Amino acid sequence: TRTDAEKYEPIPAPVEVEQGGTVNPDDTIANLEDLPEGTTVTLPEDFSTDEVGSQVVDVTVTYPDDSTDTVEVEVTIVDPNDGKTDAEKYEPIPAPVEVEVGGTVVPEETIENLDELPEGTTVTVPDVDTTKPGTTVVDVTVTYPDDSTDTVEVEVTIVDPNDGKTDAEKYEPKPNPVEVETGGTLNPDDTVGNLDELPDGTTVTVVEEVDTSKPGTHEVTVVVTYPDGSTDSFTTTVTVKDPAAPAPSPSTPGTGGKLPITGANTTGLAIASVFAILGGLAAAAYAQRRKES
Repeated sequence: TRTDAEKYEPIPAPVEVEQGGTVNPDDTIANLEDLPEGTTVTLPEDFSTDEVGSQVVDVTVTYPDDSTDTVEVEVTIVDPNDGKTDAEKYEPIPAPVEVEVGGTVVPEETIENLDELPEGTTVTVPDVDTTKPGTTVVDVTVTYPDDSTDTVEVEVTIVDPNDGKTDAEKYEPKPNPVEVETGGTLNPDDTVGNLDELPDGTTVTVVEEVDTSKPGTHEVTVVVTYPDGSTDSFTTTVTVKDPAAPAPSPSTPGTGGKLPITGANTTGLAIASVFAILGGLAAAAYAQRRKES
């Protein structure tokens, strides 16, 4: 009686597989359907598809009666990226981004796996209107080093940075030193330099009572209360001045408060000095002549 191995002749079938892929043993036998039911096909245990290239492997065909045949099969391992553009090789993953009102979208932040794309890949985002809060979807273009491109849709959310903040967190009142005349009244609003920039309904209170009955400088605490009830506080100075106080007399250092001699007085002194010198010279000449005679 003949064995199944003697009765049948398996025909090898060359196969192609991507690098790192898996070969189905059944694909290596072209006439497997002609072999008896229960026939199995086995590849060598050390078979690997890690390296690109062609190799011949010994495939074992085991029949139902446990007899076997061994056939040589050519297996070609190919690089799945051969002949492909970068756009065909890679798949950019969109990353939803959030930007504040008035801000700018950073293109690189819109691609989640940018670090996995080839060096030299650039990302371009169309103009995004960030003037008001909201959500929009934009087409982001990924350009690879070989100039092939991918386009992905990215969701951009524009948020108001002041959402959830109190007025006191949104605004910053500026202290303003003020002057008031003796007997006058301090207007609290004058103590805030940028009151016109604060929201309508903002009120200003000076904590300490300022005595304006006499000149002097006072440091006061100012409380700014916003429409939402939140507050800011700061200190500033209030200077009380007497409008009737005389202005200090002009003086020259070293004169003891006396005004310096100027104008005509200076000219008179200079002329007198000249005559005195001339008189002295004449007297000396007269004395010399007498001595000689």
